[in-house]
Amino acid sequence: MDLVTSFNPLDVYRHYGSYNRLKKELYDLIAETGNQYPLELRWSHAREGSIKFTDAYILKQILHRYKPGTILEIGSFLGFSTRWLLEVTKSWNAKVTAIDPNIRHRVFDDPHSILMKFNSRFYPDRLEIVCGFLGSYDDNIYYDYEHYQPKKERSQVDELLKHRLVIDKSWNRKFDFIFIDGDHS
Repeated sequence: MDLVTSFNPLDVYRHYGSYNRLKKELYDLIAETGNQYPLELRWSHAREGSIKFTDAYILKQILHRYKPGTILEIGSFLGFSTRWLLEVTKSWNAKVTAIDPNIRHRVFDDPHSILMKFNSRFYPDRLEIVCGFLGSYDDNIYYDYEHYQPKKERSQVDELLKHRLVIDKSWNRKFDFIFIDGDHS
């Protein structure tokens, strides 16, 4: 049976409810965290940068089919997809390693703080968070520092970036499943 023929409307409905509960939890966290931008703008950016239900459901189907013990997520942003990975794999306690550089993304100057709060109940038992780049980064990173407040000069961004881990071939770790959701270029 492949993923398409295993489609079950009741399962979709149940997971859609779970997905929306997580969205509500993230919304509440963003509302209480606050920054200089209005909540609806922050929420709009959070939604745009998070996994959509159709993709999340297909991801859940794949994970349930193969039951990986270790998962690498590249690009965790605010941690919604991280949380989804952790929630849908809880019956077999998969461990998730989330890699993200924790640099300004959209209107969020410190996405790592929201990632940590949103996923705190899984940390550190099932969740490892790595603050860094998978491979090198390019000059496009400066864009969010140039277009959103508080703005930073390129020299300030360069100083920030030089302290971020760059993960390359020497990292030498293996995972059962890799979810690539970063650097959408």
